[in-house]
Amino acid sequence: MLTTSLGVGLIVPLLPVYAQTMGASGLWIGLIFGANPLVRGLFTLVMGSLSDHRDKKSLMLAGLLGYAATAMAFMFSATPLQLFLARSAQGAFSAMIMPVARAYAGELAPKGQEGTIMGQFSLAFTMGFALGPLVGGTLNDVLGLRAPFFGMAVLSLLAWSLVWRAVPRRPVTVRYQQRGLDFRPLQDRQVVGLVAGRTFVEIGRGLFSTLMPLIGASTLGLTSAQTGFVVTLRSSTESILQPVSGKVADRYNRRTVCLVGFMLMPVALLLTPSAGTYAALGVAAVLLGSAAGVAVPAAAAIAVDKGRKFGMGSMMGIDSTAQALGMAAGATLGGSLMAAFSTTVAFRTAAVLALLGSAVFAILTRGYVNNEAGHAPDELLIAVATPVRPVAEVAANDGAGNGGGGNGGNGGGGSSGIIAGDEAGPVRRR
Repeated sequence: MLTTSLGVGLIVPLLPVYAQTMGASGLWIGLIFGANPLVRGLFTLVMGSLSDHRDKKSLMLAGLLGYAATAMAFMFSATPLQLFLARSAQGAFSAMIMPVARAYAGELAPKGQEGTIMGQFSLAFTMGFALGPLVGGTLNDVLGLRAPFFGMAVLSLLAWSLVWRAVPRRPVTVRYQQRGLDFRPLQDRQVVGLVAGRTFVEIGRGLFSTLMPLIGASTLGLTSAQTGFVVTLRSSTESILQPVSGKVADRYNRRTVCLVGFMLMPVALLLTPSAGTYAALGVAAVLLGSAAGVAVPAAAAIAVDKGRKFGMGSMMGIDSTAQALGMAAGATLGGSLMAAFSTTVAFRTAAVLALLGSAVFAILTRGYVNNEAGHAPDELLIAVATPVRPVAEVAANDGAGNGGGGNGGNGGGGSSGIIAGDEAGPVRRR
């Protein structure tokens, strides 16, 4: 993930400027930036569910090859439309990498250490974005605009070789009864709250990534390297805070940790358009990085907790889709509002939406407790071809072993024991 995000980080701050050299308007810039997360969000739903039934390593390898190919497509783009198509393709291939890798990490996370593990995983990803913009800006200043795209292609191939050699294949031992697109997690009120909060807050991040380079170049006269440094500052702050926040999220209620991070986002968004100096823009970037650094590991740990109940790939797919759609909406909304009104209006609108998302998250996740979903068994055996017996029949045959007389804390009788098992997590069926 470090190598992949480093390659992407090389080009992100340069895309608005690169698009402007092709004559792209503010709306086109918003569409180009929004194409990647929008397509990624749509494909992530499919890939997340698919990864619960297929080998995750193969999906990641295919996605990395596609990343390398799209990097070359960026190099040879000559019009805003071609750049838009390249970004769309990049979004489709990224859906085979990030959510699948997050599901892989979630399966490996021990109970009680979800925040720590996902904080370390997010650190690897954000470190790439922290280093990439600075390196990409320097490559652009020295070698020209196409050099960072070539660097992205090389790093994507390097990441492919590392996954091929170092990442083991995990046998698919957990079989979930749901096939195809799996929306069962959205039946959980707290999952809906998490998804809504992530979507609205990510709008601010998408808008910042799209418009901040333009503010730096047109308003403050920053070089590509200086703009890259601001992006690096944001990502570095996020990277430094994530491991710490992950450990805090394992010790204290993750919902509270999320809310602290979410509430920092609108403050950063309100400060950005009024930044009149290089230093002020850096302060806004640090605040934005702090918001993500605090909230992301805790939110990811909540997603892992829910993933044990519904399927890790499906849950991570939905969570990643929420992030992607928020980023896409932020990029498109930012470009449109900038063209129609001003960058100040765009950032203020994003700040209001971030507040709304925080409120929805706070309301719908009330009552959340860390690790409430519990562990799923290592092997969930479901005979899909054989109809599942009714609860009453199972209780009649297996009642004594599943909670008859209240043994094992499973319930007062056989029927209640089976029902309690269904509420706590997947049930082993014979």
